[in-house]
Amino acid sequence: MIALQGRNVLSLQGLFFLLCLLSFFYPLNGFSQGRKILKDCKSGKNVRYSAESSDKRVVTLPGKYTFKNEEMRGVWVITAWNMDFPRCRSKKEFQNAYRKLVQGLKKRKINTVIFQVRPQCDAFYLSKINPYSAYLCGGEGIGLSGFDPMLFMIKETHRMGLKFHAWLNPYRVRGNISEGKEAAIKKLSPLSFARRFPDAVLAVPNGKSKILMLDPGHPRTTWHLMESIKEILHKYDVDGIHFDDYFYPYSGMGDADKHSWKRYCRDKNISIEAWRRSNVDSMIYNVGALIKRHNFTKKKNVLFGVSPFGVWRNKKNDPAGSPTKALASYDVLFADSRKWVKNNYVDYVVPQIYWSFSEPSAPFACVADFWAETVRGTNVKLYMGLTLNKSVPGKPFWEDPEELKNQMLYSSALPRTAGFVFFSANKFLFPDNSLLKKNLSSIYSLWEEK
Repeated sequence: MIALQGRNVLSLQGLFFLLCLLSFFYPLNGFSQGRKILKDCKSGKNVRYSAESSDKRVVTLPGKYTFKNEEMRGVWVITAWNMDFPRCRSKKEFQNAYRKLVQGLKKRKINTVIFQVRPQCDAFYLSKINPYSAYLCGGEGIGLSGFDPMLFMIKETHRMGLKFHAWLNPYRVRGNISEGKEAAIKKLSPLSFARRFPDAVLAVPNGKSKILMLDPGHPRTTWHLMESIKEILHKYDVDGIHFDDYFYPYSGMGDADKHSWKRYCRDKNISIEAWRRSNVDSMIYNVGALIKRHNFTKKKNVLFGVSPFGVWRNKKNDPAGSPTKALASYDVLFADSRKWVKNNYVDYVVPQIYWSFSEPSAPFACVADFWAETVRGTNVKLYMGLTLNKSVPGKPFWEDPEELKNQMLYSSALPRTAGFVFFSANKFLFPDNSLLKKNLSSIYSLWEEK
């Protein structure tokens, strides 16, 4: 009896050792029955889990897609530069274009339209404080007579059984201008906030050109954004307010806001970098609080969501970061997206994880796990942001016809993933190459399994 107990103890110790060994070689979401090791489509080798050379774990995929209750299946509709939606010369033309868009998305099992209603300090809706967008029908401040585009879009989206999230870019005014700030501002509509308050506008160097953006450190900037959102909330039955990843520019700030820092920073002991982060933090917090107040007083359920750049920080710079070696939103865009989630500033987060499983600097699996861990213990929903722009044959992106399917399989097995958002509508509806068509077919096959 004693000898038998000893053998049982040894076998339990052996099993524990085996489990520890497996946990080292396989990803954080576990190695369980039915999972298979993911192989690189080109080399045939096991796909490594993270960007750290010392990490020997490999990626495993579940055999089946895990459906979630009220799963988000969203698509971004880009109006900037008319990438996903055309300029329209008449009310009828706009209505037909939007109906065709929503019908196409519904046919492909999409349930949420994230429509860019503020591409650059303007509006795809009737506003008293923002001019009509130049991408609406050809010139800033020019609308379609007697017609409110967003009122129609919301009604049509809801009629089709889909949800409508109003996507706003908080700071962008103009990109890649060749003239000076003053000359560029004079070209804007008289109603434009940037023209009415030029001291709240920054001209940021971007190679040989400049970017015009609202100054996140200027007190009037957040005030104007709050007023713009109030206007939307009070006039329109939106299901959500949505921001993308553009806060401070990817190209860097240089000294463009040095004067603003000296003038408006109350704490002279903090760095300009910390001040920039506090500007964005404050804006996100205040917008979230505004929407919560609106929901409470009007008995609504408008959601506030942000779609940040996929990497918050790299683990080499912060123990709480992901095992990646990529650009980090905290350090470059001054967007502390992890803080917004941990403090419940937002209702949902859609990290833009636009890398393949085999990407050396930011492999999909470890970034997805980072965000699943980030939302743990919060009230924030996690939707994975996936791109359709990298399914390009012969390009140095990915060439696996099941890359997107595998990303969805992997993510769906994470208990806190509640859906997906795809970038963007035009590619989703009109795939322009055979590889993208195969990737989309593999997505549809997953959704049809239920």
